[in-house]
Amino acid sequence: MVVPSTPQGLEQLRASFRRETCLPIIQSALEAGKLKLIGWLPEVRLRMVLPEEVAHFDPHDLAFWDILTPEEFRQAEELAGLEEN
Repeated sequence: MVVPSTPQGLEQLRASFRRETCLPIIQSALEAGKLKLIGWLPEVRLRMVLPEEVAHFDPHDLAFWDILTPEEFRQAEELAGLEEN
């Protein structure tokens, strides 16, 4: 499993899982009532991508920017050069 780490914490929804490896572990965790990723994470081989590694490719810290509002969407369009004239 590969999961990016940011100053805000782990980016679990952007992690890469190998189905064959993780599925049995996840199923066992769910059956045991462990509903959070942190409940089964220690049981898998993990490669954490550190903030410094991401910064090398993303110096403006935009790779994990969540666009949740119309204003953030407009900002993203502007940054991408897609704003309306």
